[in-house]
Amino acid sequence: MRQFSVHDVEQRTPEWFTLRAGRVTGSVAYEAITPRKKGSDELAARRDLRFQIALERVTGVPQPRYVFENADTKRGKELEPAALAAYEQQTALVVKRIGFVSHDMLPIGYSPDGVIDDFMGLVEVKAPRPRMHLDYLEQPQIHEKHRLQALHGMFVTEASWCDFVSFCPDFPIPLLIRRYTPTTQERLVYEMALRIFLEECDKEEAALRERLVRVRGCEFTSDCHRRFI
Repeated sequence: MRQFSVHDVEQRTPEWFTLRAGRVTGSVAYEAITPRKKGSDELAARRDLRFQIALERVTGVPQPRYVFENADTKRGKELEPAALAAYEQQTALVVKRIGFVSHDMLPIGYSPDGVIDDFMGLVEVKAPRPRMHLDYLEQPQIHEKHRLQALHGMFVTEASWCDFVSFCPDFPIPLLIRRYTPTTQERLVYEMALRIFLEECDKEEAALRERLVRVRGCEFTSDCHRRFI
């Protein structure tokens, strides 16, 4: 029996942002589970993500990690339909577009670029500049950040594989398709790391709520008033 729900919403709409709030999504999977280096402090991106997720849970308001856009992300959004069309032509597979998938048991979710055969497989599309596209072509394996994004999507949706697609129409070899089928061990290791991070998010949320209680408790006291005059 499936443990996820499909939400028919358009990506990057207010409804989509709200669905993602308070959840670990594929776009931040790398930051969520990347451990600290031996003898060093926690990575700032991981710490910031944990606080942002806690804040979203407390306020119900999506934080800026969801709305950042630059020239490259805009390019990716514009080229995604052409990339999926090229993928369909190359593979003879039919891609279904879905807005968001939420896990029924855990506060996690995923926004697939494409779904194959009722979640048998997933499609993750990138539309990089020529230099990065060439790097993808030359590398025998998917970049770690993209691999974890795909692994997160497969954990949420229970898909068996994910096709990583790099599409650069102004390059001599415009299309790269690389299938990633994780081992059972990879899935288990990812799930363990993800659950650890989710537990940390729960603690961060509890600590944030306690801080707010303390602030409200002193908000109208005379001592507090004198401190802020």
